[in-house]
Amino acid sequence: MTVFFFFDVVEEDILFDDRRIGRQLIFAPGNSNLVAVSDSLGRITLWDLRQKLCIHVWKGYRDAQFGWMQVTDKKGNSSKGKQSPAVLVLAIFAPRLAVLQLWLVRRCQKIAVFKVDPHSRLLYTPPLWINKSCVGDHCSPVCLLDSSGNVFSPIVSLASCLNEDRRHSFWTPELRKHFKEQWRNELVSKEQLDGLIEMILSIHRVDDFETFMDKVFSNAKNLDCRLTCTLLESIVRRCEATAGEEEGLDLVGRRCQCMIQVVNFYAVIAALGEETHAGLVGESEFCSPLDPAVIQALNEKLSNILSLRNPDTEGTVLTLPQFLGMFTYDASGPVLKSDLSSESLASAGSFVFTPFFTRLPAHRFGRHYRTLLPLPAASWVLLLCSFWLDSVRSYSVSAEQFLCHLTGLICNQEDSEHLLDIIYKSVLSTHRIPEAVCLSEFVTAFCVSLLDSDGTVNESWETIDRRVVCWTAVCKVLRGMYVLQEFISVCKSVDQSAPRNTSEEDISLRNVLQASSDFFVEMFCRYFSLINPPASFLQTDGNEWWRPTLASLKQQFPFQFSSDSLLLNLAWQTASQWHFCFANVQLLSSVLQHLRSLSTARLRHCSSNLIWKTYCCHIARSFFCFDSEFFDKRVLEQRGRSIPFCLYQLITFCLDSLVQCDGNCAEAPQVPCEDFLYTFMCTNGKLKLAKTLLDRTNELPLANKRNVELHRQLLLTLLCACDSHSYSLGSCSALLELFPERFRGVFFKDMSVSISENEQSFAAVRQPRVSYLKALNADFVEAAPLGTIPNVELLLELCIAWDIDYDILRRQTIVLMLCNGDSQTAFQLLDVVEDHNAMADEFFQLACQFVLCRSLDGDIEISASMRSHLSSKVDRDSLKRTLSKKLTVDILERLVAYVDEVTPSDWNNGAVLNYVKKSLGNLAGR
Repeated sequence: MTVFFFFDVVEEDILFDDRRIGRQLIFAPGNSNLVAVSDSLGRITLWDLRQKLCIHVWKGYRDAQFGWMQVTDKKGNSSKGKQSPAVLVLAIFAPRLAVLQLWLVRRCQKIAVFKVDPHSRLLYTPPLWINKSCVGDHCSPVCLLDSSGNVFSPIVSLASCLNEDRRHSFWTPELRKHFKEQWRNELVSKEQLDGLIEMILSIHRVDDFETFMDKVFSNAKNLDCRLTCTLLESIVRRCEATAGEEEGLDLVGRRCQCMIQVVNFYAVIAALGEETHAGLVGESEFCSPLDPAVIQALNEKLSNILSLRNPDTEGTVLTLPQFLGMFTYDASGPVLKSDLSSESLASAGSFVFTPFFTRLPAHRFGRHYRTLLPLPAASWVLLLCSFWLDSVRSYSVSAEQFLCHLTGLICNQEDSEHLLDIIYKSVLSTHRIPEAVCLSEFVTAFCVSLLDSDGTVNESWETIDRRVVCWTAVCKVLRGMYVLQEFISVCKSVDQSAPRNTSEEDISLRNVLQASSDFFVEMFCRYFSLINPPASFLQTDGNEWWRPTLASLKQQFPFQFSSDSLLLNLAWQTASQWHFCFANVQLLSSVLQHLRSLSTARLRHCSSNLIWKTYCCHIARSFFCFDSEFFDKRVLEQRGRSIPFCLYQLITFCLDSLVQCDGNCAEAPQVPCEDFLYTFMCTNGKLKLAKTLLDRTNELPLANKRNVELHRQLLLTLLCACDSHSYSLGSCSALLELFPERFRGVFFKDMSVSISENEQSFAAVRQPRVSYLKALNADFVEAAPLGTIPNVELLLELCIAWDIDYDILRRQTIVLMLCNGDSQTAFQLLDVVEDHNAMADEFFQLACQFVLCRSLDGDIEISASMRSHLSSKVDRDSLKRTLSKKLTVDILERLVAYVDEVTPSDWNNGAVLNYVKKSLGNLAGR
């Protein structure tokens, strides 16, 4: 009923056409006459039915779900006799973006974005249908059901929807500029300070408070402590006064209160340094802040500060003196004491990270803290690890957030190995399975960051030693987790009656370790496959750098971990990346040479995540199927000749791998790239080609449909090589030798074997195969003696197998015979031509391309351009053929007569044909 009414108001073709298919259509509640429609192109359109007008279009929302929301005043004004206004909001859930967006309809403005589970489902019930001109005034609230069964209901205040100007709701460039000008003033007056506080009080949204915090502490070392604390205190008072109006203000208030203590800590540290430095200046003309006396004096001050703490303070809340008492001075500045317990470190981490952890973006995390406090990155990592291991679950912080922050502190650090050692010790110091599992996830995240970070991964051979050191440090973390697993196993065996504090899933850490090792191996191989080796690498076998690395990695892992697994992954990753650098071809060849020496049973058990059959298919697919954007035949022809043995090994390994696959293997390989096979043939020659490609495919099981097509593709590429004249088959019998007896029946007769429901028909690539067959047919015609018909039995079978009209080659044979001077045999073949119109077109082109010969016999010479066209652009110079053949006037007249007889009277080229007749008549009467 809704659809009938809608089509009565708006024509159907306004919304949908041949390309757009409607997916969802929901009317807005009330008498707004609005409707939201989604289509198959990923667009959501908002229509006004009364005006038949499209109001707004959202693009890029494929598979989106949406519903209407009515935002009203929660306090209600019905007691005063006033009806509370309702504002329409469109909620759009985009699963591909993993966000839920709220759009204010009156201004088509996005007012809120929520990060949600991409596997959620939007729950919404449209408004009640009343009649053809009215829809219910109310609709059910929009809810989002995630994959865990939790229901999320978005909330938006009416004030944020009705506030049109939103004055000072965000930091405009003018306001930010004015704030910075007053902030730089060293002597801020009371009026200027009041102005800054007024700016802060004009902020209404939580996000704007966060923006202000980031702006204030973007350069914390240059802050004035008194001014900073005053501003923070004003924010706290603002949050306490308006805590009930805006969500999240209580969190901002707590964050600012802790920030006041942190700023005071920095001020105390700075004051200690200045005071001690000033006291020692009088004793000597020059005193460095790194002097041992200065460091001792600063440590004494820190101890005195620790004694000032109030013992009546609650023990779980760390005060500023307690926090300062955890530090000591060394040559690099304040550092954490080495004898601190894990509980003290967790309290220190809670003191610093609690007000920021849930709100500060991950990409600003490391920069923010390194700027705020002059601590080395190692201290921050130690604080953060201890804080998370002890207190993170109480703040509902996911492991992913923690890993992002921790990775942000480590990336681009000179002491990455030292930081990883800290994590390694943190794992060993805590005997709790969930935290160890999360740190395993951190190791994988850190590996990814090394690969993706421009600062740590550059394609330079000189940095390889540094990378190996970093990877070794990562291995130490995994090794520490394994030691932790052994410790837990021993504890369980000693006291089996002890209560289990963790679930059975957490106990199985060994599975997590095995998965982490497999992932690490994959990342390691991908990492080294992207390296550009030096130019001398082509003269070496690569053993001087990657085999020692594999040996050291194997020693780091005490559990089941073999170099065979590393070699398998290294071959896989290098094969997928080898087109970036041809030196990797030799590396891959040496790896595969080692793999070929292993038994099949051993290869199948090298890795728990790699099935040998699937691996073989993938390695063949990675090697054979190249992207045309990266593949360059000229580069392979130039550099491929220097490593033909490596290419031969790779081709042989891939085809041998396909032989080991069963006929019903689901991961069947794709057909090899024509350009690659063609270049390989031209590089290696016919004998090696037949040995490497065609003979190997004879062993492929015919039950696999792809294998038959693979063999056909190899033969097709061979015909392409004939076209380039790298070698000539010589005769039809030589070509027949390339077809094994067991393949002929399947190859030429049973076409149903190679074409399945989801594969393209051979007609899709008909034109390239026709050109190959024409080139081969030209070879046969040229080699046949005059007065004889070439033996083209195999070409006829190929045309039948590939669904190509053999009449095309027959017409080409006739034209080539005429050009060779064998006109009698050529005209005899006209009786078996099926398409006479096409034959007439070729004769007409032949007659129109003649030029007058100055010889005494009066013959007509065929132009070189026409001869090149007739022989399908065959390079006749390389075949040592005659560049010019002669046709007599009688033959040309017979051709024109044939054309005149076949073509209709109103033929389009009739005028040109009459001109040719006239020219031939004048030539005959000469």
